Amino acid sequence: MKLWLDDNRPAPDGWTWAKTASEAIKWLMAGSDITDISFDHDLGEGNGDGHDVVSLVEELVYAGRIKMPEMAVHSANPVGAQKIHLAIEAMKRRHGGLRESG
Repeated sequence: MKLWLDDNRPAPDGWTWAKTASEAIKWLMAGSDITDISFDHDLGEGNGDGHDVVSLVEELVYAGRIKMPEMAVHSANPVGAQKIHLAIEAMKRRHGGLRESG
């Protein structure tokens, strides 16, 4: 499953659209086989942000609950996008960038 996290821009064909951090978290916690995630940072007032979701992805990968998905950032917020990119790069360094789970 490909997960598109964005409150405004519709998901591309073949992607599941999560408009809030909590929607994305529900998919992650449901044990869905998420192969790809594309992050927006700003999700609207009170809806969390993309960094909340990438942080959970790292926790779940570390715990062996999910495989590390391919991750991209499509946010128009340069500071928020950089924050997510840094989290993704740190996760790849810590977890070897492998799509294997424990």
